[in-house]
This record gives sequence, C-alpha cells and structure tokens, in this order.
Amino acid sequence: MTRTFIFIFFTFSSILYSQNDIDFLPISKMNAEEKIMYNLLKESTLKKSVKPNDVHFFPIYSIIEDDKCLELKTFIYDEPTYEICQLVSSRATYPISVKFFKNSIDNNKLVIATADDDFLEKEYFMSVTEVPVTENRKAWNYVTPKILSTISSSKPIFDNKYNNAYFYKHQAINDIDKSIYKIQEHRRNIYFSNFAIIYNGNNYGVINKENKIIVPYEYEYIALTRFGLLVRNKNQENFFIDLKNNIISSKYEAIKYSNEICSDYQNYLLVKKNGLFNVLDNNFDEKLETDYDSFLFYANLKKILATKNDKQVIIDSNSWKETNIKYDKIDLIDKNTFIVKQNEKYGLLKSDGTILLDIKYDNIEFSIESLKEINYIVSLNNKFGLVNNDGKFLTDIKYDEIKYLGNGNFNGKIKNKFEIFDRRGILKK
Repeated sequence: MTRTFIFIFFTFSSILYSQNDIDFLPISKMNAEEKIMYNLLKESTLKKSVKPNDVHFFPIYSIIEDDKCLELKTFIYDEPTYEICQLVSSRATYPISVKFFKNSIDNNKLVIATADDDFLEKEYFMSVTEVPVTENRKAWNYVTPKILSTISSSKPIFDNKYNNAYFYKHQAINDIDKSIYKIQEHRRNIYFSNFAIIYNGNNYGVINKENKIIVPYEYEYIALTRFGLLVRNKNQENFFIDLKNNIISSKYEAIKYSNEICSDYQNYLLVKKNGLFNVLDNNFDEKLETDYDSFLFYANLKKILATKNDKQVIIDSNSWKETNIKYDKIDLIDKNTFIVKQNEKYGLLKSDGTILLDIKYDNIEFSIESLKEINYIVSLNNKFGLVNNDGKFLTDIKYDEIKYLGNGNFNGKIKNKFEIFDRRGILKK
C-alpha cells in the first residue's frame, strides 16, 4: 500500500512545473475551453513574432482566475533580446499570456443578414488584441489596438463570461524547457529554440535540442551576438564560430561595440589586434585598409575621426576610405566645421574639406549661442579678431584680448580701452 501511494505522489508531482511560484500543467491536461484559449494565444504569438517558424512553445500552461479576468500563460523561445547598445543577447525565453475579461463595451456581437432578408442571424466573436496605449477610450492618446487573432461562433463564446482579450509578451527571462533540454539548469546557461549555451563548471560549450554536444567545452566565454556566436579561448583570442565549431572570422584581442558605434553603426564592430583597431562588418570583413590607435564616430556626418601615431584623419564611412582631411589634430565644432591644427598652427575647415581659414593662426577658440550662431576668436601674433562660421572676419585682428560676455556680445581690449560689439562685429555705444 505504501509503495502504491509513493508511486502516485511522484507521478502527480512530475505533472507540475514550478515557475515563478506558479504551478504549470502539461498542455495534455487542458479542457475544451482552455484549448480554445490556448489556440488564440498561439495565433497571437505567431502574429507578433519576427520569425514565427522559429518560435517554440513550452508544453506547459497555467490558469490564473479572479473576479476580474482569467489569464492563460505559457512560455516560448523566440528571437533573442538585444538592447539598443548591447552586443550580446540576454535572453530568448519569454512569458506570454492572454487575459480574458468582461467590460461594459462589447464588440463581439454582430448581426448579419442572410439570403433571406426577413431573417437575421446573430454571430459571436472573440478577438485577442494588442494592449492599447491606454484603456481609456476618451484619452487623447488612445489607439485602437491591433487584432491578433479571432474566433467566431453562432453561440456565445465561453458562455459569454468574457468579451475582450489582450495579448501580453513580457520582459525576457531565462528559463529552460525541460521537455527539450535534459540537463541540469544553471544561471550561466542561455537557452534558445535550437541550441543552448551551457556552462559545465569550467568552460562553455553548446548543445543542440537533441542534447548532443555540437561545440565542445573548450571556451572561457561563449555568447550569441547579432553577428553569431562570439567565443574566447584560453589564449584570450576572441573570434566567431558557427554551430559546427568552425572558425568563421579572424582572431582578435577584443571584439566589441564602442559607445559611439552601437546606436548608429549596429552592423559594425570594433576589433583590436596588436594594440590597434579596425572596423568589422557582419560578413567579418575588415572595412579599413589600415589599423588605428583610436576612433571617434560622427554618426550624423557618416564620418570617423581616426588617430594613429599622433596624427588624425577623417574617414568617410560610406566608402571606408581616408579623406584628404589629415592633420595633427582635428576638432569637430558642429556638423559643418572643423578646427584643425598642423605644425602648431590652426585653421578652419568645412566638413567636406573646404578651407575657411588658412592654417596659419596661433589659436582658434569658439563661442556658441546656438549651432546657428557660432563665432570664432582667432589669434595671430598676440592679436585677436572675431570670425563667423563662414570664415569671414567680423573685426580686424587688432585686439589684445577678446572675451565673450554672453547674450551674443563680446568685449575687445586695445591697450587700456575696451570696445563692446555683438556677434556680427557691430560696435555698441
């Protein structure tokens, strides 16, 4: 008798799936009504997914019901999660659910005419929609939610207990589908639809959904990126591999996004080798003919400021070629203007390389009221003058000192006398 009791206990326990303190049941336990709800959830999920053929549904579900609504919930493996400036995927597991509820506005009844004009037939609908911007239909930002899935019937659906439903795809987490992966769960493991990155206590490897090792446990680091599987070996070499453990890129000291590259150059990476940097595209080709000490990306200009051996050059990121803007130092002031330095002398250039001020001045400083109102204080032989953003002198180079006073006004000193003038160089009385 005791043995029979223990057997029944463990059989029942295996049905339950504890996740976030919620008991999940196998989908084989669904009743007829729950199956209808589950099919609506699946259809809505696939409608929202980027690659519906790759979505994997966990074979479990939960029902949570109160006096306001009923929620049917499960988990899926879907496209990995990437933040805007995040190279490495964080998760591919998502909790999904549909909440069924009753509200005062019922859009699920429709009267339709048949071939007999004297007879009207009533048809019932249940639609699952996206969660609207606001559920207050009188609010200024209310947007009619998109319908993701619908069923119809000549009889009231769910005995008319519900007339509306919303679909939810929650923030990504990292859970294992135990029906696929027969391994011990670990916080360092990352699970996907067709493979999982596994930590064995010492190194990382990859298994497929048949639980066979396809990448051996020989790497100190493995991560899925937008570019593929990024690994690091015991020699501290970083490179990309495929799911057959074939090396598909060169090996580098580092592979990363930079702060400037991530949002506007998401299809490119910074790579470091022999202490120098280059740019790698998603075909693992290096875009630049030579390597550099550092980069600064001007996304709005589609240009890159590259430094090597204390020299700087502007690179056009459309062609990935060096331009003729090559100087000891280059400072971008706005999207149209560079202050450049060569042999301890300064000049002013347009961003296309057009010279506004010859490179012969001792110093050039600037003041900004707005990006449309930039003035440059230019010095030569210990005298100062004011220049506008087109390189035109607004005053002679005659002042011993020029200071910006604010509000578009300047103070020019000649010996012991002072002159106040505006940003156009016009003297004020």
